[in-house]
Formats: sequence, structure tokens, C-alpha cells
Amino acid sequence: MEKWDEHRTMLNLGFQHKPDLKRGGKRSGFSTRYICFGKRKEPKGKDVADYAYKKTATDEIQGPINEAMANLVHDLESKSCRGAKFLPDYKDFLSLKGQHKIPAAFEFGFATQFSVGKDYWSKVHDDDDFFFTTLSALAPDSKDFDEIVHYFVFPEYRVAVPIRSGDVILFNPSVKHACANPRFEGALIFSAYVTKKTMCRQIANEVDKLS
Repeated sequence: MEKWDEHRTMLNLGFQHKPDLKRGGKRSGFSTRYICFGKRKEPKGKDVADYAYKKTATDEIQGPINEAMANLVHDLESKSCRGAKFLPDYKDFLSLKGQHKIPAAFEFGFATQFSVGKDYWSKVHDDDDFFFTTLSALAPDSKDFDEIVHYFVFPEYRVAVPIRSGDVILFNPSVKHACANPRFEGALIFSAYVTKKTMCRQIANEVDKLS
């Protein structure tokens, strides 16, 4: 409980110093805030670089936020890895990651990116990602820790998974899914994932170095 209170505080601090990103039409939904951390292909270049902070965010501001997000992603992936390591894709992904120096969002782990939404829900969609996604959620108040915050829906399987604060889901993003509207105003939902665009850009850069 104490750790999740710390995560909640730092996630909300991230909202103060990160610009909102728009979700594409394929994955559109609703949120009052939506921010990203980690690596991405530069929109106007070929390099892989960090998602930006607001210009007013100094290094002294960014440092503690990045450290807190790194700890959160580590907490999430250390749980989801218990299942991921038994999947056929696990060793293949680790091999590809090592061979082409695929960067992690925070220097370690699997995910290249980490997104956080507030008051978020989405329509049914699939994601063009390269590996399994790790997802969790938080109610805005610790007193609601045991309450269901979201339902995460897989319509092809006719399954709606209830998510309480701190629950961790590992899922295949190529399977159609959706996030139902949150029960509480100010609820947070966040995911760590590996986008194909970032992955392919990094591999292309590494191949270019050999030519």
C-alpha cells in the first residue's frame, strides 16, 4: 500500500511536467490526460530518442520522476515476467533485444515505452507491438484500494477482466482489447510495451552501421 501511494504521487507529478499525447484514430478513446515515457522514433528523424518533457521541466525535476517511473516499471515487469518467461516468444525477444541493442524505456526491462492515462477508456482495438504488454491501474484514493477500477475487455474471448489497484495483467496486444471507463474520477491506468515502430527503427539503425 505504501509503495502504491508513492507511485500514485509520482504519476500525478509526471502529469504536471509532461505534455499530453494524442492517441491515433485506431485506438482513440477518452482521457483527461495521457502521457508517455521511454523511447520512440523521432517524428522528424531516424533516431530513437526519449519522449520529451515540457520545456519548463529542469533536469532536477525530470530526474526524480524518471527514477520513480523506472521503479514502477520494474515492479510491474518483475511480476509479469513470472508468466512471460514460459512463453515461446520470450527467448526470441531477448535474443533480438540483445543482438540489435534494443533500448529499454528506463535502461532495464523489456518495455521501450510506458504510457499513463487518467480517466481513460478506449474503443476495441489491437496494437502493432512487438512483445507482450504489462498493464496495471490505480484508484485515485488509497481507501479504494480493494475496489474494481476498470474492466479490461477481450471481446473475441467474451472476457472482461476486473482490475483493482495494483493488479498486473500480461496480455498479447495483437488480440483485440478495450478498456472500460473507470469507476472513479481521476483513476490511473498505465502500461509498459514494445512498439514495432521503435523496434524496427532501432534494428534498421544497427543494420545501417554494418553496411
